[in-house]
Amino acid sequence: MHDKIYGPGPDDYGRNPRPKSVKLSKYDPDHYTRIEPESKDVIRQWKLNYFLGCAVKYISRAGHKKGVSALDDILKAKHYLEFEIEYLEHEYDETLEELRQSDDSSAESTDNGDNSTDYFGTKD
Repeated sequence: MHDKIYGPGPDDYGRNPRPKSVKLSKYDPDHYTRIEPESKDVIRQWKLNYFLGCAVKYISRAGHKKGVSALDDILKAKHYLEFEIEYLEHEYDETLEELRQSDDSSAESTDNGDNSTDYFGTKD
């Protein structure tokens, strides 16, 4: 199948990838298409979430977008990485709290107050 815009060959989603010769101006800027694979393809293939995808995008274009310094793009990437770190730390804290609560409740349910057995479960 041949598509007027993208050309031959389906990608991961059954769409046809656009040959490099076909440019869509503002939708296909050089600061993203200068490298292979493009950042959008890396983001998709690696199944990155929004924050990590933005970080990859800004890192890949750093120093190549007209009017934007490499430092600005790296700082933007850092900003999105900090969002991801904050999210993961919060998720980690919640998971630890759930584990603590589950350990506490299982310890309470097994403690019947009868301490007459030793380590091996035999009676004193």
